[in-house]
Amino acid sequence: MKLGEPSLDHLRTFIAVAEHGGFGSAARAMGRAVSAVSYGIAQLEAELALSLFDREGSRRPVLTPAGAGLLAEARAIADAADALLAKARSLH
Repeated sequence: MKLGEPSLDHLRTFIAVAEHGGFGSAARAMGRAVSAVSYGIAQLEAELALSLFDREGSRRPVLTPAGAGLLAEARAIADAADALLAKARSLH
């Protein structure tokens, strides 16, 4: 199976939903529409061929085992990208 290449934006959206506990609160924190957050998560799940959140039986999405396993990696990638941007800014 060939996996897609997730964007940094999709990873940041994934992190925001996990940290804020829902699509609506993540959307508010990111200054986006809930539909944009939901679409970003759906795209990321399609790219990775994994379900990251269990949306059944609860108003709040719950990380699946796969989602929980990938969250630390997503944070590491986002942190590394932030460090790269900070370094680039310091060189100006």
